[in-house]
Amino acid sequence: MRNRDQQLAVLQTLREEERTARLGWVLDDQVTADSPKMAEAVVRDGLVELADRDTRAELSAQVSRPVRWAARLTSYGRDVLVYAHNLPRPVPDLDEPAPRNGGWSYSLPR
Repeated sequence: MRNRDQQLAVLQTLREEERTARLGWVLDDQVTADSPKMAEAVVRDGLVELADRDTRAELSAQVSRPVRWAARLTSYGRDVLVYAHNLPRPVPDLDEPAPRNGGWSYSLPR
């Protein structure tokens, strides 16, 4: 799976979990164990926000248990998902012959 596809998969997972989240944050018990690690790349890109220590303390008080990790999509992350799902799919031109040799063209010396 390409890096872009992995990032989109993380964003989609968080979006789906956000829909059912009571507090607007996806908590550590709502995701798989490797989700926080997978989310690191999208956090660096500004697509996901991680809860800081104070926010995790507030969430912990609301759910009556320690919250070690919480995340939510940023507005930019939501835009990326909308854009990714609305990209036109490439359609091959059936009138054009398929490229030979992987699309490379060359000529032999004379």
